[in-house]
Amino acid sequence: LKSLVEKGNTGRLESILPPVTIPAWGCAFSGLRPERVDRFDFHVVDFDDYSFEPQPRDEFLGKEFWRYTDSKSAIVDVPCAVVDDVNGYITRNFFSADGKVAYPDDVAEELEEKLEDILEPDGETKIENAHESFEARKDVFNWFLNEKDSAEVYFIVFRLTDTLMHHCETDEQLVDAYKKADSYLGELMDREADIIV
Repeated sequence: LKSLVEKGNTGRLESILPPVTIPAWGCAFSGLRPERVDRFDFHVVDFDDYSFEPQPRDEFLGKEFWRYTDSKSAIVDVPCAVVDDVNGYITRNFFSADGKVAYPDDVAEELEEKLEDILEPDGETKIENAHESFEARKDVFNWFLNEKDSAEVYFIVFRLTDTLMHHCETDEQLVDAYKKADSYLGELMDREADIIV
């Protein structure tokens, strides 16, 4: 990360309003504002009886950047992305609505065991789960990089640091998470490719 800051272009990232998980992820990958993607929170309100329902994940109105290109893409664990027809491959994420593991089906079958190791933070084991899930995501991404037909656009979200920002109990846990993500980022940057972080 230090190398990127010193040699690359950096800037302050401003969030959208409201600055919450939904719609922030979908807006980040579509370039649209919340009112354009019809997402403002995790829930929608039925104003007839003021009840709350979970936001339907498969009715996102935006179009993610990888759907605009003719290039084959490998998309791993992008929150709020819909796991469906893409030019390439896409794996489930923690907001997947329909239970699909990956697209296309043959990739889902090949990756099913690896994807089972991606756990969501839970109770007392949430920090351990986050680290185990990071390793599982690395395995999946490395599989796309090394074993599957080559794609031109690869995209992964490192959720380890995000998860620890929410759940860490000590500064040391957070620093360890950033060191682990930094190490893997270094591995990726050693490849001859254009890297955008």
